Amino acid sequence: MASIFYVEPFLTYDVDLFITLVSPPKALIDLSPIYKRMLELGHQPIGEHIKVEDTPVQLLVPTSNLETEAVREATMHSYAGLPVKVFRPEHLVAIYLKVNRPKDRLKCQLLLDS
Repeated sequence: MASIFYVEPFLTYDVDLFITLVSPPKALIDLSPIYKRMLELGHQPIGEHIKVEDTPVQLLVPTSNLETEAVREATMHSYAGLPVKVFRPEHLVAIYLKVNRPKDRLKCQLLLDS
């Protein structure tokens, strides 16, 4: 979804929401308190996603220096009148190349072309 702030809109299934933790985990990360609270607010978990309004949202924790830097250097944008932090295009390109799925290579090319 972040790419849409920089290129022409395209179809995407979900929103990846990176969250940071107060203290780095030493083992597996338990997101169940977040899922529990979202359920209390009326947002239904669907597999690895939480349905917020009509949009599946996947909660992710940065797992590399690249993702940590992307979170730290994200820039403010407006979405539906709300302030949101969005990864910068160069971080998106680097992450897409790292993941290297066909759809990510396509998004990478869209960003590079713009």
